Amino acid sequence: MLVAGDLNIYSYADGRVWGDRYLTVFSRFAAYGLEAVGPFRPDGEPRLDRCPCPDAECRHVNTFLYRSDRASRPHQLDYVFAKPALRERLIRCWADPDPEWPTYSDHRLVFVSFDL
Repeated sequence: MLVAGDLNIYSYADGRVWGDRYLTVFSRFAAYGLEAVGPFRPDGEPRLDRCPCPDAECRHVNTFLYRSDRASRPHQLDYVFAKPALRERLIRCWADPDPEWPTYSDHRLVFVSFDL
């Protein structure tokens, strides 16, 4: 099983990312045996500029800009979840590298590749 999409799981009021709402959504996916597979920042790449996440181990990538405004705070609202059997076949999960993505949408395309 594979689930992906825009989760809208941060507080619009203060930009908190790891609040109860966020953790509840992730725990519900875990209850169904689904694990987040990405997209995540690859090891060695710098932390997301202006990420509101307080986590020192943050691996977020920018998948959302409010109203496609490049000056707005970047957030990761888009994720891919998979069952362990499918996760084991994961090759890569990444956000579209096209720097012009905000021209087309406030959400960045997310791609995932599996060895099937």
